[in-house]
Amino acid sequence: MTHGGKMVLKPSQTRESPDAAVGDTLLAVLPQDERPWWKKLHLLKLNLILLNCIYSLLQMVMMAP
Repeated sequence: MTHGGKMVLKPSQTRESPDAAVGDTLLAVLPQDERPWWKKLHLLKLNLILLNCIYSLLQMVMMAP
């Protein structure tokens, strides 16, 4: 919502805590680990595999006549 050219946030849109962004049900099933994804070996491997697949797909598209 804008007011006089300025962005005005509703009380529910303030950045008080990241937990406020998700509901209690979703928060209950999310992992409570504070480490970023690049410090988790299994997620790093998964992202590298996906990046390789995307790169290979782009290579095939670029080589197509």
